[in-house]
Amino acid sequence: MIVDSAFLQVWTTGPVGLILSVAIERFLHPQPRFFRPGSAWLLHICLWCFCYALFILILGRPWCALVAVSAILITLTVVSNAKYKSLREPFIAQDYDYFLDTLRFPRLFLPFLGLKNFCLAALFFVLALLGFWTEEPPASRFSLQGQLGGALVLLLGTAVLLWRQRNHALPAVFDPEKDLQTLGLLPSLWLYALASRTLPYVRSPFASATVIYDNEKERIKVEYTGGKPYIIYMADADKKAIVNTFNLATVLSDIKSMNTLKEKSEKKIAYLKNKLEE
Repeated sequence: MIVDSAFLQVWTTGPVGLILSVAIERFLHPQPRFFRPGSAWLLHICLWCFCYALFILILGRPWCALVAVSAILITLTVVSNAKYKSLREPFIAQDYDYFLDTLRFPRLFLPFLGLKNFCLAALFFVLALLGFWTEEPPASRFSLQGQLGGALVLLLGTAVLLWRQRNHALPAVFDPEKDLQTLGLLPSLWLYALASRTLPYVRSPFASATVIYDNEKERIKVEYTGGKPYIIYMADADKKAIVNTFNLATVLSDIKSMNTLKEKSEKKIAYLKNKLEE
């Protein structure tokens, strides 16, 4: 199959945008490390290319799509820096309301973002609009051998890789500052979004040893019988609290048993008195 030049343009324009995305990350605070796990770089490339291919399908203009994705990335960077300056925490996926509000009500967020950062983000959106009006879509825009085919191959390829990445998640520690530095902005956003939609599935600490703590008289044995394994990290204070709770429950149970025996004894004594009186 002979492909059109528009097919190749999709793939030749993409690397320029990827290099630009890495340059934009250099403005983040805290700054992500350049030397990070290969899987983190792969996730960054897949996420950026997926958005890039999606914009090409919508706009039909590769350079305009590149600038549009870069504008969104710059806005994320500006919002993240503003949040870090105010709250000492970078932007995470659960803060998407801040990002949407920044796009909807830019004047309200101008004091937090700063005029310089706001103008920088606005400049890229203006360039994206200018690119939409000045860049002409190719004649083979809707051809599988042209732009449509190139965008679909890129979109489906990155979608498959992202789906596979879900089963091989990066080792995030869920400390926003550390994850941003170790993994980068886009991978950390992706992992936090997945974590918010994924139920915990972890191993129980009681699987290998079911005895948690030694009581004064006996060893307390706790067994987990749930359907899914869980990890529970316990400090010494937590273990002692469990023991004290167990001791309290034992005392309360003994008191209840003693009260029950007392009631039975009183009934028996009353019965014997009645018999003796007769």
